[in-house]
Amino acid sequence: MALVIKKSNEDTLKYIPVLERDEETPAIFEVRRIPQREFAKLEDKLARVYNDQSIGLSTATFNYGVVKLGLVSWENINDEYGRPITPEKTKEGVFKDDYINMIPQQILNELAEVIASITRDPESIDIFRDVGSPEAVAEQRELANSVPDEESEEAPPEEATEKPKRSRKKAS
Repeated sequence: MALVIKKSNEDTLKYIPVLERDEETPAIFEVRRIPQREFAKLEDKLARVYNDQSIGLSTATFNYGVVKLGLVSWENINDEYGRPITPEKTKEGVFKDDYINMIPQQILNELAEVIASITRDPESIDIFRDVGSPEAVAEQRELANSVPDEESEEAPPEEATEKPKRSRKKAS
């Protein structure tokens, strides 16, 4: 079978971060693959060598750059008064820093992981659609709501929960 190469970075993914999945109106982030050249530049800056010759990883800087280049749009992001925040973009078409800075660090890190994954392996976009898309999250909620409460389930018999007793033999 021949190698199949996807020519476009235009395939986007609407993704709900884990922290938002239980919310009635979750934040939705639309992300895309980053062009390989830009992604390589970010990866090149990931490792740092310090004066004492120790090596460190600048994951926060990497994650920030990945999200800045891979974030296309967002939905259901409001200010403290409940008004929707419409992000402004630079002339290059990326979110201005003020808007990237609004994203909580844990969500930013998760988005960076998603964007980096779909950039490295374009086929992985389907995996993230299966777990983090608005449709998948709605389906997961529906399934969770159809599961009976723990109280209505019968407890297992007491003897089934006890650990088997071991006998000890003395060494001769």
